[in-house]
Amino acid sequence: AIRALAGFRRVALAPGERRRVEFALDARALSFVDAAGRRRVEPGAFTVAVGGGQPGRAGLYASAAEGVIGRLEVTGEPFEIP
Repeated sequence: AIRALAGFRRVALAPGERRRVEFALDARALSFVDAAGRRRVEPGAFTVAVGGGQPGRAGLYASAAEGVIGRLEVTGEPFEIP
């Protein structure tokens, strides 16, 4: 998959309101299923998008008001998730 939903939380904000929202991404959230049907995690860079809509429609997010884009680097040896 090019994109996958790894977490979801609905947060209602009043105009101008700010709030910190935290998510923990575990190994399964960063895994994929290989050609042999095994769920695996491999080192590499991931783009993480947080926002009020689906990223990728008109580029990723155009402004911080619509969403935030970040990078996450996974290091170490590949491993299989049972």
